[in-house]
Amino acid sequence: MKRKVKNNHGFTLVEIIISMALIGIIAVSFLSLFTAGFSTVFSMGRKTQTMNYDAQWYMDRIYDGDTPSSIDALDGVSVVVVNDYKGTGMRLITITVDYPPNRSVTLKSLVP
Repeated sequence: MKRKVKNNHGFTLVEIIISMALIGIIAVSFLSLFTAGFSTVFSMGRKTQTMNYDAQWYMDRIYDGDTPSSIDALDGVSVVVVNDYKGTGMRLITITVDYPPNRSVTLKSLVP
């Protein structure tokens, strides 16, 4: 009589399919987290870039001869001018542009 040797090593096809399905479900949930995170990062980068452009635009207005008091009258913009900054004979101009919610950009420049 021949004996049948029973081989219990390895996984069955059903076990492999179930494990692949579970891995797929977990991977999809992580993928959605990453895409949401990337979209948030890119949108914040665009907002910060816009705020920097706005602050630079206000600074250019001062360079072109506008008085800081006329710029300071705009909503969400504050301008601080320090004359004769540290004895250099130059003005230190600080422009802060505020954006909701609780974000701001500050631009400082020395102007002769």
